[in-house]
Amino acid sequence: MSYPNRTRLEPVVNAAKGALIGAANTIPGVSGGTLAVVTGIYDRLVEAIAHFFRGPGGWKVNVRFLTPVVIGVAVGILAFARVVDFFLQTYPDQTAFFFIGLILGSLPFIVKTGLAGRFRLAYVPAGALTFGVLVVMAMAGRPPQTEPITTVTAVTALILFGGGALSSATMVIPGISGSFILLVIGLYSTLITAARDLDASVLGVFMAGAVLGIIIISKLIAFLLERYHGVTYSAIVGLVLGSTVTLWPGAPESVGVAVIDVAVFAAGFAAAYFLGTGGKTEAAATG
Repeated sequence: MSYPNRTRLEPVVNAAKGALIGAANTIPGVSGGTLAVVTGIYDRLVEAIAHFFRGPGGWKVNVRFLTPVVIGVAVGILAFARVVDFFLQTYPDQTAFFFIGLILGSLPFIVKTGLAGRFRLAYVPAGALTFGVLVVMAMAGRPPQTEPITTVTAVTALILFGGGALSSATMVIPGISGSFILLVIGLYSTLITAARDLDASVLGVFMAGAVLGIIIISKLIAFLLERYHGVTYSAIVGLVLGSTVTLWPGAPESVGVAVIDVAVFAAGFAAAYFLGTGGKTEAAATG
């Protein structure tokens, strides 16, 4: 794999994409991995993490690529924790429809770049299976939140580290929401509270586990993309499509609400088109 020549705006664009990924990771039901696919940097991101020292151009190239993305993710989580919480509490349905539009608007680009010239009928079961998994998760519903951890002890540090490793691993996998996993294991309120209050001790332990989880799962996904690219991307498409089911808030209550929902859906769809255009440019440069 070769990478495109850098432009002066590339770090800024990658930081913006990282911020979107980070913001997505604070929303139960939305996958940061999905947003990485939507923004067109998923393959590059996985490759840079999994093959940090032996990728094209060596570790320096990967550092230049990852640094703005990581900064963007951190800013997205910290800066948007309160914003996301506000919209989820005040406009939950509209927030869901925006992300559904964002995801569906990106699917043509994802299919074209991920499966172009490689589609086989044998790929369908992988996509159907992962789509089914997300449907089952949606039917299971979201577990209630628990009281946040605010003090780091030997026991809570182990919980935070393990939770960070587990949830971050799923954040790398498109369609599987790291925030949803945090809800399942009872750490969602802890992370949101720590991000809102800038609790360095809680965030530090959690992020240490997150780094380990991201490295391990990135190596696995990089291996699958190298050996079984078509099947793996078919599974990714199933996960991305299935994530819209987990986000679906239900039918609008009135015509007025429906109009607003359609408008925010269209805004998300348009945003995906813009991001997809950037991804196409990147893909063309790497081709």
